[in-house]
Amino acid sequence: NTKISESQAVQIADCLSDKNSLKGTVRITKANKSTIKRLRREIGKQAKGVHNALVKNVKAKVVEFDERYGFAVRKDQAVWEGTAIDPISKLTISLCVGNRDEFMAQRLMEDVQQRLKDPSDLLAVSDGFISYQTNFAQIYGRKYSSKNKQGKKTTIIITAN
Repeated sequence: NTKISESQAVQIADCLSDKNSLKGTVRITKANKSTIKRLRREIGKQAKGVHNALVKNVKAKVVEFDERYGFAVRKDQAVWEGTAIDPISKLTISLCVGNRDEFMAQRLMEDVQQRLKDPSDLLAVSDGFISYQTNFAQIYGRKYSSKNKQGKKTTIIITAN
């Protein structure tokens, strides 16, 4: 519903996918800032729809759960991004944005469970964030077992067996 040509919309999408900032994209494409924001939201909705349609019945036996700290919109709007990745194929199975808390871990793990073809024999690896441990038994119906790796970081290995 934007009043720009398809070629300009593609140029804007290319700039954004190349990690250009909003201001940088305005400078490169000469498009209005509000048009780029609107198009960015629409691209995000479309990407989410494609991901939801295609990432089903994933045959992953190992899932890495991790979070990272970043910024949204402005540097003073910090957010956490939780990701679940199949380390073999490098497929991002699920992604959640929000506070680094039990609710985000729960949403992430529930979404992964729904996307996996067979979550009964899952090996889940995390950096030791306690919310993964507390949510695993509730979501996957089995207790977790943990093993410590040597070094500063603790790796929690959770199995559904």
